[in-house]
Amino acid sequence: MSQSNDERPQSTTNDTGSSNNAPKMMKRGYSMLLLNEACRIRGTSIETNVLIKKNLPARGIVSSNPLRVERLIQKCTDNQLIQNLQLHSNPGWSIKIWTCTFEGFAIFIAVTPMGSTGGGLCYWELFAAQAQAILRLGANDQTEDPNQIVICDQADNLVNLPHAAGDLEVTRQTVFHASNVLVDLLKKHFSENHVVLPVHHVEDYHAYNLSECLPDEGNHINGFIERLKRNSPNGCCWDMESAALFYRAQQYGLHAATVLIPMTPEGAEIEHYRLLFQTLKDFSASAAAVASTTAASRRSRGTRKFNTNDVIGTDDTLFVNDPELGNNLFVDESERL
Repeated sequence: MSQSNDERPQSTTNDTGSSNNAPKMMKRGYSMLLLNEACRIRGTSIETNVLIKKNLPARGIVSSNPLRVERLIQKCTDNQLIQNLQLHSNPGWSIKIWTCTFEGFAIFIAVTPMGSTGGGLCYWELFAAQAQAILRLGANDQTEDPNQIVICDQADNLVNLPHAAGDLEVTRQTVFHASNVLVDLLKKHFSENHVVLPVHHVEDYHAYNLSECLPDEGNHINGFIERLKRNSPNGCCWDMESAALFYRAQQYGLHAATVLIPMTPEGAEIEHYRLLFQTLKDFSASAAAVASTTAASRRSRGTRKFNTNDVIGTDDTLFVNDPELGNNLFVDESERL
């Protein structure tokens, strides 16, 4: 059975059963409403997208580091972890998407833009193109134990993107939670050596890392960084995309999480990749079971003109071998290589 963004499960209450209209903390979960109901995303599809014009598998991995994505794909292909690999690319935009299968499950792997602005645009279109669960992949270069797996379950310090979307009650302290479904699956699969940490959004990389180059503002920047650290007494991470991804997922009432893996010997690295794919494979059944308990759909709030069978609860291979869809996901046919 096909399902559009307007038919995806939504929740009108928080975990305690009370209204979700006003609190400054985004409650944890997979089916959240925005603080301002008028800002909820509705009626989106590949027809409203600017860049991604073909529907995607329900599950995927994203990273803003092209070399990290290419390494993952190369290692997984060489070790036969994934099959049916197909690249969909457009030279006019900094987005590359591969589709593949893992044990018969369709999965996409994407290079997405850096930062909350470009990332936020891309995450919007990935979810509009039927993505249901997105894992952001990064490298663990931030904890004392470089061999740990870091699972990021919440993010804060993101203001500009929500305010641009009309969500003016969001402050630097507003917390955007990752999907509890994905976080629990990651904890299960990476059970031996993982830590769960919050991630603080970095809007200006150089200002945060080279505050001495801004003598008039440096004290203010450093003081703000220290306040964020004090709010995370058990440790924290910093990045430029997780908060935007979690925010977009909550706008859509869908699933996202971030996982940082160590740069370990090849054997361990391959196992980490396998566990990432296994998490996405297991996601469908878990999410479908949870989704069956949520509130009624938003079918009446908009109409999708294009549906796909690749949604939660349906595990058919997507368009890897579909000649009608071709190799290009994007709108500008003139820019095809």
